[in-house]
Amino acid sequence: MSDHIKTSTENGVLRIRLAREDKKNALTIDMYEALVAAFSRAEDTPDIRVIMLEGGDEIFTAGNDLKAFATGLLGDGSDKKPPVLEWIEAVATAKKPVIAAVSGPAIGIGATILLHCDLVYADPSAYLHMPFTDLATVPEAGASYILPRRFGRQIAAEFFLLCEKVSAQRAYDMGIVNAVITDGPVRDHAVKIAERIAQKPPQAIAMTKALMTVDVDDMKAHIGVEAEQFASRLQSPEMQQVIMAMMSKKS
Repeated sequence: MSDHIKTSTENGVLRIRLAREDKKNALTIDMYEALVAAFSRAEDTPDIRVIMLEGGDEIFTAGNDLKAFATGLLGDGSDKKPPVLEWIEAVATAKKPVIAAVSGPAIGIGATILLHCDLVYADPSAYLHMPFTDLATVPEAGASYILPRRFGRQIAAEFFLLCEKVSAQRAYDMGIVNAVITDGPVRDHAVKIAERIAQKPPQAIAMTKALMTVDVDDMKAHIGVEAEQFASRLQSPEMQQVIMAMMSKKS
C-alpha cells in the first residue's frame, strides 16, 4: 500500500485521499495499485456503502507523474493490465456510489476520472484541465467517449484540442460538478452527502446506479482503444520531446 494514499472508514463511507502534496499529488504506479486495492476493498465490504475520493486543500492532482511514464506506467509489455487502467475501470464500473471532493487543479486523469464519479463537489479554486494534445498524446479514461456524447463535439474540442482550463463554475454550469461549495471545506460538504447516501437501502442504490450506467461495456472498450493509442504516443518523437522538455524545466 502506498504511503501517498490515505484511507479511513466511518459511517459507511470509505474516504480515499491523495496525499502526495509535495509533488502536487502526481500519481505513481504504487499509488494506482493502492487505489485499486482500496476500491476492491470497498466493493467487497458490505459495511462500506459509499466511496469518497479527495485530494489536498490546494490541489486535487496534477495527473500522472512524469517519471512514472519512464518506469512502465502503462504496462511492461506483458498481458497484465497496468494499474492505471485497473483503477480507471474500478471507478467506471464501481457498484457503489463514488463521490469526489475537488480543491484546486484537477489535471489530466484528475479531470477525466471525475467524469466517472456519481457526484462531484468543488470549491471555487478548483478547475479541470485536460492538456493531452499539448503533451503530444491523446485523451484517456474514456473522456473522448463521454465528453462528445454528453456535451457535443464542439465542447469536447475545447477540452481536447484547445486544452482550455475549465473553472469550477463552468464545470457546474455544464453539469460535471454538482455544486461549488463556498460556505466551508468542500470535503466536509462531500462527506455529509456521502453519509446521507450511506443511510439509504444499499441494494436499491446499487440497482439504481446500474440503471444509469447501461453503456459501461461500450465505454470500457473505448477506454481500451484510448489506452492503446496513449501507449503508442509514449514512444513517439513528439511526446518524447515534450516530456524531455518538461523534465529539464523541473531539474
